[in-house]
Amino acid sequence: MAPIALLLLGGLLGGCASGGAGVKNPLRGPSQARFMTLVKQNCGGELVGGQPISSLLASDTTFRQLTARLYRGDISNDELVNLLLQQYPADDANIPATGCVVDQLSRCLSGNCDARPVESPDEIAAQAMVAERDAGIEELRPADRTAVETMIDNVDSTPVEPMEPLPSQDPSVIAPGTATETATEIKEPGKP
Repeated sequence: MAPIALLLLGGLLGGCASGGAGVKNPLRGPSQARFMTLVKQNCGGELVGGQPISSLLASDTTFRQLTARLYRGDISNDELVNLLLQQYPADDANIPATGCVVDQLSRCLSGNCDARPVESPDEIAAQAMVAERDAGIEELRPADRTAVETMIDNVDSTPVEPMEPLPSQDPSVIAPGTATETATEIKEPGKP
């Protein structure tokens, strides 16, 4: 019995070591490097203290350490916002940038930590609205030219009565009790 157990154990370990179809760790989460790549790709243009996140990730140890601490769970989202504001003061409190980083963490921890671009919910909703609108469009039949000409010929040709002035043109509505303004033509335009 012992030789068979050793043979099975060796097969399982060999499969794991070769990277093949061996037993994989079901508790293994996304890597910190993948999270950092996701942050750089999707938040690189956001500003922290007036500097883009992409340059801070490349050259600023403090920013990288704070972002890594967030990933590991050593600090909360609120603590990240406060620490970044202390290190990198900004008028907008770095909220757009830290919001983006936190969104990437949520995305990564939910199992989508690859660096492929993801459509925003707004883009998905807009595409759904366009598809719904396009689905409701029917082909219009071409107009029956003789029917249109018949309708034109049968139009009543009695003259239309003149309309009353619009309220915006009636001085009694605009300023009751005042006389209508009149304009006098200037005889010599150069002399008022």
